[in-house]
Amino acid sequence: MQLTVGLDRSDKPAGIDEFMELGVDEFFAGFVPGEWSERFGWEVGLNRRTFGGGCQFTDIDELREAIQTVHAGGKRILITLNGHDYGHERLPMVREVVQALEGLGHDGYVVADPALMGYLREWGVDSLFHLSTGGGAFNSETIRFYHERFGLRRVVIPRKMTLREMGILMERVADLDLEFEVMVIGYRCHFNDEFCFSLHCGTGNNLCTEHVSTPKQLRGRFPGDWKDIIEEAIDYPAEQFSEGSRLDEFSRALEAVAPPERLPPESPQEGQHSVLPLTMFNNCGLCAIPALREMGVHTLKIPVRGAPWQKRYYLEVVRAVANQPGATAADCRALVNSAGFCALPEACYYHLADQEN
Repeated sequence: MQLTVGLDRSDKPAGIDEFMELGVDEFFAGFVPGEWSERFGWEVGLNRRTFGGGCQFTDIDELREAIQTVHAGGKRILITLNGHDYGHERLPMVREVVQALEGLGHDGYVVADPALMGYLREWGVDSLFHLSTGGGAFNSETIRFYHERFGLRRVVIPRKMTLREMGILMERVADLDLEFEVMVIGYRCHFNDEFCFSLHCGTGNNLCTEHVSTPKQLRGRFPGDWKDIIEEAIDYPAEQFSEGSRLDEFSRALEAVAPPERLPPESPQEGQHSVLPLTMFNNCGLCAIPALREMGVHTLKIPVRGAPWQKRYYLEVVRAVANQPGATAADCRALVNSAGFCALPEACYYHLADQEN
């Protein structure tokens, strides 16, 4: 199974080479030039990431270098233009951006808006399209429309579909020459991305993050040495997500000071405290990988940009499962190392326990 992961301005050539050594087959990246942000504001994006320059490229020369590095490694990279819509006043600059991108030699676009797909073809763009999860391909007729109209190459299946629904959907378009991509780790939207016109703006006040109770939003008094723990976590982030680390101890200490109703059940509890994997994994679909392979999924997507060390961690665990055709649920859960985390319904990307009942 192929792996795809996002790149941004923090990913330099040496880091991209390391990702390829870890088994990445394809990359995706966003681009928002400074002129765009100056005119429309950083919160209005060309794609669904609107953290300014933190999660995408803002310098076209840096993006060109990343594309050249990817191609030198024999891999592909696509550009995300997957906003839900592009208003009339923005289209002229969208076209300017696309014209600049077309000179970089990337391998295609990830798009959600059918109107933009039409404009791209009208502007002479003939590269391949992947349908973003924001395109809302919940049924076979939707997929057929995009495929026949725009020559779709791949469908990113909506993250709210169950494994059974995915299997039915893929079976009904088996006559089309298509690839299918699914997300397996990282944040699983509480709502439907396809129907949500809020933005990933990073303000901390979004409906989906502010008003949904998760252990990540614990409130209460922190242990007295919390600053020392956080500073160590910042200095050595990749070392923190293991049993017995300072951050693991911090997670366990929260249990004594946070409101009980906001804590995950801790029975059974083995390995890391479950708050820690929730911080790292958010949601996890490792156990679903064998079923996804069996139904014919082509690509596993790690939907994260920023924090190269975190992407490396994700890649290691996802590739470990993807490279093992006979991987069991026990194998996957050993990688997470938290029985309490795996017992949480919200932690499982595809709610496997619910589907077994």
